[in-house]
Amino acid sequence: MGAADSAAGRPGSPSRSGVGRSPGASFAKRLLLPVSNDTLLRVVRRRGSPQVPRPTVIGIDDWAWRRNHRYGTIICDLERRRPICLLPDREAATAQAWLSQQPQIAIVARDRGGAYALAASRALPHAVQVADRWHLMENASHGRASLMASFANGVDRDINAVRAAITSGWSNGQTEGQITKLKLVKRQMYGRGKLDLLQARLIGATP
Repeated sequence: MGAADSAAGRPGSPSRSGVGRSPGASFAKRLLLPVSNDTLLRVVRRRGSPQVPRPTVIGIDDWAWRRNHRYGTIICDLERRRPICLLPDREAATAQAWLSQQPQIAIVARDRGGAYALAASRALPHAVQVADRWHLMENASHGRASLMASFANGVDRDINAVRAAITSGWSNGQTEGQITKLKLVKRQMYGRGKLDLLQARLIGATP
């Protein structure tokens, strides 16, 4: 057995699963609830995949697997204030495929990135899109003429979503909050958890 294998097997060391399965099994044993590593992971995955009502108002945004290198997508049910899905990337096609299976969605709160706007327009042409108010204010606060011109052009292209941001009571603020929670869960898993386990931990931990 190599040094790396020995380290991975020591109590308290990070498990390769990213959720600390060996420490978890050890803790269960101390509670007189002996359970194998694999059984523990199966329970986490099963409990983290509850049946939830189909959402009608969602927030969608990206989150960093590794900043400036790899990103995923988080989708939240804004009415029930909970995350409901993680997608493996932030490509328009991936988001569109998920949205196409949710024709009941009536409102999509999103940032002003083009991918989610395109995905929502194609998959849910009837849905109202709401631009993120925080990003609107942040972009508008830059005073340089070149940036203001770019901002104005972007607003013109996304005018319906911008109007909805002003008049609608919905925003993407909840989704931003869930991203903060997701970052904490990811750190607890030593950054090694796969998407299904990360989703199980995030959704299963949300009341």
